[in-house]
Amino acid sequence: MSVKDKARNTYNKSAQLWHQTRVASLKNTTDAKLLKQNRPHLFIEKPAMYPKVPDLTGKKVLCLGCGSGEETEFLLTKRPIELYGVDISKDLIEIAKKEYPEVNFAVMDAENLKFENEDFDFIYSSLVLDYFKSWKKVLSEITRVLRKGGIFLFSDIHPVKWSGMKMNDADGKAKGSLMGYDRESKTGKQIIYGDYLNVKIHNEVWMKSMEISCYSRPLSMMLRDLVTAGFEILDMLEPKAIEETKKYDLDYWEVNQKIPNLVIFECRKK
Repeated sequence: MSVKDKARNTYNKSAQLWHQTRVASLKNTTDAKLLKQNRPHLFIEKPAMYPKVPDLTGKKVLCLGCGSGEETEFLLTKRPIELYGVDISKDLIEIAKKEYPEVNFAVMDAENLKFENEDFDFIYSSLVLDYFKSWKKVLSEITRVLRKGGIFLFSDIHPVKWSGMKMNDADGKAKGSLMGYDRESKTGKQIIYGDYLNVKIHNEVWMKSMEISCYSRPLSMMLRDLVTAGFEILDMLEPKAIEETKKYDLDYWEVNQKIPNLVIFECRKK
């Protein structure tokens, strides 16, 4: 089963759980469990992504990989003339249609978008491209439906963190990751931790039941793929966790002051 198909099945199976968890945490809940499950979104990604969204008055906008639609609520505050949300999960889209009836939602594969050429002025996408081993086809579709001069704003997992080798304790619980190399003093054998320079698959379990896989890739590959697809890179962010994080999880804040978790690109179609 492909990573994309696995994601579709997982989100269909856990659509209601995903929606309830995401919406609750985005509404500034103080529930420690919810906050922990959504730390990257709440304390790193959204504080960096949202200020990059311009006034969209008169613009036609696409939210690519919209999930259950919760982020379209923010995009609507920017006053687009039309807002579309697409996701590969039919169950998430069913929730989105009920919760946000003012948005045009559809089940759609990002590698096969059912829109006309140069249909959109602005495309927003949160942590979607990491489901694709190769970006060639999905970026081709994004550039096709984006108008000349249009903006593509998206986030992805950062390879500096995600390419490291996971370290677990005796009970199998994750306790960190390592990137680098060492040599055994007795045997002289070299040990390499992590793999930054190649596309690497990650298998994750979210909320104890959601089995998800995704890919990390080196930044040089990301940049090359974007330029080859016809984009001019306006900005690249490697955001730290915001100060508020310290109130909920000091350890998480400290790590994310020094090691990037996510990367954000602001691109313009040439």
